[in-house]
Amino acid sequence: MKHRLLIALLVLSAPLFAHEGLHEQIVEMTKRIQADPANAALHLKRGELYRMHEQFALAAQDYDRAAALDPQLHSVDLGRGLLWTASGRTTDAIGALQRYVAAEPNDPEGHIALARALVKAGRPSEGAIEYTTALRTVPDPDIAIERAQALLAADRADEALRGLDEILEHLGPIVTLQLTAIDIEVHRRDLNAALRRIDAAIAATPSRNEAWLELRGDILICAGRPAEAREAYQAALEAIASLPPERRATRAVVERERRLRMGL
Repeated sequence: MKHRLLIALLVLSAPLFAHEGLHEQIVEMTKRIQADPANAALHLKRGELYRMHEQFALAAQDYDRAAALDPQLHSVDLGRGLLWTASGRTTDAIGALQRYVAAEPNDPEGHIALARALVKAGRPSEGAIEYTTALRTVPDPDIAIERAQALLAADRADEALRGLDEILEHLGPIVTLQLTAIDIEVHRRDLNAALRRIDAAIAATPSRNEAWLELRGDILICAGRPAEAREAYQAALEAIASLPPERRATRAVVERERRLRMGL
């Protein structure tokens, strides 16, 4: 029984689920099921393929068959939870995912799926708890951002920032985390705090900081400090001017330079 559970867990995380060729994979899995119809893991695997293909009714049938063949195959509840979250049945999804995390408490994917279902159901504080549990095992920047967004939705901006700072201290200056923290500071109208974060990012990356300087200028405009904003925009243009010609010619840099000149 245990080895079948491990197989099912691998199925749920395998790169097999690339959208390309899903139909062909379903056909192949159907052939394997015909050869071994009592194999619960195969039904679970095809159910996942159907779910990824958004054939939800067929996915549900395969999950039901897998559960009937092996009632201890806990990954069925994970698949059902993901299916019901995608199809809008969040109450059912939460129930299934709670059963899964109770059976497999050390699987971060279950906590992440439950967190997303809870947030979708309008329960962001509970979702943040599940994200925190997942982050203890997998300190993933994207999950940290999702937790911060859940806390922000629950009007807990201070906790969202503390969580981001803890992850930044652990993982280092990841730009997406820094930008999320800055966005929260702006959201709560603490523009000086946002500027301090930008200045720290600029100090940590003295080269290639034109993006930070542009953002600094934008926030200074919001803060009613146009002279300082102009200085930031000018510094960003100077940083762009120091780039090699091939870098200056890229679309992103050309567009940034256009915005900066408009700002000036």
